[in-house]
Amino acid sequence: MKVLNRTPEEFASSFRNWQSLERADMLELRTIKNLISALEILLPYLPVNGEEASTLREWLSVRPLLP
Repeated sequence: MKVLNRTPEEFASSFRNWQSLERADMLELRTIKNLISALEILLPYLPVNGEEASTLREWLSVRPLLP
């Protein structure tokens, strides 16, 4: 998830009003949603209390807000 260069909180303002964003910005959010979806399958294989699992759960929690 480090490839995104931002945290879920930093994307939060974009999530709220994504309909008013430029097309390129909407596509970026959609790409992030697709990445998060693809990574969800890894969650059961990560240590439950590990940093990676925690970060992935944060991203999964914001996925429904993305276009």
